[in-house]
Amino acid sequence: MRRHDIFFTPGPSELYFTVDHHIKNALAMKIASISHRSNEFQEIYKHTSEQLKNLLSLPEGFKIFFLSSATEVWERTAQNLIKDSSLHIVNGAFSKKSYDAALKSGVKNAQMIESEWGAFPNLDSANVEFEPEVINVVYNETSTGVKADMESVYAMKNKYADSLLMVDVVSAAPVIDLDYNIVDSIYFSVQKCFGLPSGLGVWIVNEKCLARGKEIELTGTHVSAYHSLSSMEKQAENYQTPETPNMLGIYLLGRIAQDMNEKSLDLISNETKYKNIIISNAIKASKCLELSVRSEKLRSDTVIVTDIIDEVVFGDLSDELKKRKLVVGSGYGQQKGKQIRIANFPTHSKEHAMMLSDIIEKY
Repeated sequence: MRRHDIFFTPGPSELYFTVDHHIKNALAMKIASISHRSNEFQEIYKHTSEQLKNLLSLPEGFKIFFLSSATEVWERTAQNLIKDSSLHIVNGAFSKKSYDAALKSGVKNAQMIESEWGAFPNLDSANVEFEPEVINVVYNETSTGVKADMESVYAMKNKYADSLLMVDVVSAAPVIDLDYNIVDSIYFSVQKCFGLPSGLGVWIVNEKCLARGKEIELTGTHVSAYHSLSSMEKQAENYQTPETPNMLGIYLLGRIAQDMNEKSLDLISNETKYKNIIISNAIKASKCLELSVRSEKLRSDTVIVTDIIDEVVFGDLSDELKKRKLVVGSGYGQQKGKQIRIANFPTHSKEHAMMLSDIIEKY
């Protein structure tokens, strides 16, 4: 039975509007049946890599690898880039999970600088106990709707010149503004802003990361039997992967990235900001909702998080949203039942954003 819901959930979310077309083409071309060692797949990998480099304005020297998810990158980082120490800037559930993953992966000295949910840590006054090999920050904390203060992150990175700066851009890419002279690696999954089915992660690293990976591999400190940086780099030279990858996902990502390039990232970014203003203004007019991130500077462009301040009126709003087939996300973890999260991804049209906003401001 066909569903007609419009998903404003923060991932998985509404599919990008051209995905249906690309899936039909992929099935017709039997993309899911070809060999991952074939010339045809090499062309798919190359096309996707080139489109992403263009879309994200990646400088020369950055390599693109495909994994199972962004979550996998946490473990691969610990195995490939860290001998002893990592620093995690924590202001929500997912930034905390990266810290937990480092501990579970055997990082001896993992430290977190933490703030309450809805805020961002004061890095200027932070007491860092050691020089970290890796600094990990979430550009857009999906659980709280907070956008990182990257200027303060850059200032911290400059204090530790040998550290690698890893940026989780899961619920922000491609609508990101980063200085790749300072950032060493970014990573994301495809089920959020790219509007694709889940099951594919993208890890992008520079030459400093690759050199660190080789250095650690030679010491035997950590052994990554699966998805070592060196094995991924070697295979990527021929536009291949160490294992049989999610070929359909890689194909679809390349096509969506091409669609976005043809539309232009500037237009996508401007539309994202416009929709954010519309939805945020509706929340400000609402009787039952309130923006949870108090600092306007820290409010995410792509995940809008609200506190529920009147449960009775919110119940009426929920009923109306269900009637209109509009699905928003619930609060995450400790905020479930206390907040809602509204995705504002490239797939969400201005018309749908206005429809949602018209309903919210009436309640």
